[in-house]
Amino acid sequence: MARIVGRIPVRRLCLICILFAVIPLGAVDFDFDRALERFDEGKFIGGGIDYVHEGDDELFSVTVAGEFRWEPAGFGFNVPLRWLVYDKNKDTDTVIGMPVYDWDDVRDWVRLITYAQYGHPGDEVYLYFGEHENRYIGHGTLLGGYFNNIRLAHPCRGIYAQFATDWAGGELLLSDVAPPGIIGGRAYLKPLSFFDKESYANNLELGVSWFSDVFMPEEIIRDAAGKRHFDRVFDSALGVDASFRFLAFDGWQFTPYFDWNLLRFGGNGIHGGIAQVFDIPLGDGDDLRIETKIEGRAFERDYTPQYFGTFYDIEKDYYFGDTTKYRTHTTSLLGSGPWYMGWYGDIVVHMVGLFAVGGSVEWNEYLDTDAGGVRTGRFGVNLFGDLLLFDRLRLSVFFTRADAGRGSFFDITRTRSLIAATAAYSINQYMAVSVRFANGYRLVPTAGLNGDYRSELQFGVGFTAGYGF
Repeated sequence: MARIVGRIPVRRLCLICILFAVIPLGAVDFDFDRALERFDEGKFIGGGIDYVHEGDDELFSVTVAGEFRWEPAGFGFNVPLRWLVYDKNKDTDTVIGMPVYDWDDVRDWVRLITYAQYGHPGDEVYLYFGEHENRYIGHGTLLGGYFNNIRLAHPCRGIYAQFATDWAGGELLLSDVAPPGIIGGRAYLKPLSFFDKESYANNLELGVSWFSDVFMPEEIIRDAAGKRHFDRVFDSALGVDASFRFLAFDGWQFTPYFDWNLLRFGGNGIHGGIAQVFDIPLGDGDDLRIETKIEGRAFERDYTPQYFGTFYDIEKDYYFGDTTKYRTHTTSLLGSGPWYMGWYGDIVVHMVGLFAVGGSVEWNEYLDTDAGGVRTGRFGVNLFGDLLLFDRLRLSVFFTRADAGRGSFFDITRTRSLIAATAAYSINQYMAVSVRFANGYRLVPTAGLNGDYRSELQFGVGFTAGYGF
């Protein structure tokens, strides 16, 4: 449980300082703060000031924020007021010094509610409204590692719901509410629970998943004035899965699983893996937990594992050059031939409220048409770490890189990459300071043939003050 200094848990003050930064942090199917939520009941009101470099702009911001928790519910708000200090390229429109893109869309007003939730992950009922950071549904083979906040000047608030009983349950997801994008979820059934809930055979779980992007772009065309025009298509994907918790000892859980997925306008893929959890007692009530997953894949050339993944919100517009993800998977751009192979593995080592470190690696075979149709592989890498020192200093880092075998590994401006690093220090129970570095993707309608998303670096420093009660 978080140690209380004065009237504010210092862990929460560090977390709120990070939340002011609005930086995505996470990797694989893990959340460092999830285990702390149940102990974080209280109210907080405060504000902050920041100086931020974002792309070619320098901005000064004043933020008013609050968080209120009454177990099992909670919500938070964040009102950011930003003024443009310096615009290198003189291309940012302002009103009374504030960037127009901060307040010119309905979503800019929806973002004032940072989150609202009822319950906690793993409860019988868990309801959540807010950003999706590193969201996984089921085993994550269709939708996994999904972020809805990687686009700059495009804040998103989505919905996630989880239901769990002894015999059935499910997950629902809406990627955005202004307007919706991805909708779908997964439902599962434990068929033998109807006969004997205490039976070992009741560890069998059967599931079905369905996701759709209701505004999936089929093709993007830019007119003479530079405005983008879309032909839309209702894209979707379907999956079925089975898992069996083979072992469930105090210190070891062993669960094989199998998924089969089909893209409506593409191919299908098969995933089979093993998920394990190890708990190592260290004394004084502390446990070291190790979570691992290893997975093999076989898929047709017009199928992509984790179709709704980390970079989906930009790849659906520009996946293969200036070609949309839908168009790429319904033409011969991905090549032809027999099924391709791939694998995935991840590991997380953590102690609740102290540290977490881990990452994942995946390799997927594909046909390199630029090299004359050679079958080759493409790596993806995720790395992350989270550390809380002396109940005052929190260090967080996250890095993900798609197609890691091409170009410089840390070339985050010309590759599909995300990076975020934050240090937050609680001066006392009322004040904290932070520094952060990250990147995001900004739409440039004039780039390429029909526009493109460009990676932009962000870094800044901030000061937060507040009072808990």
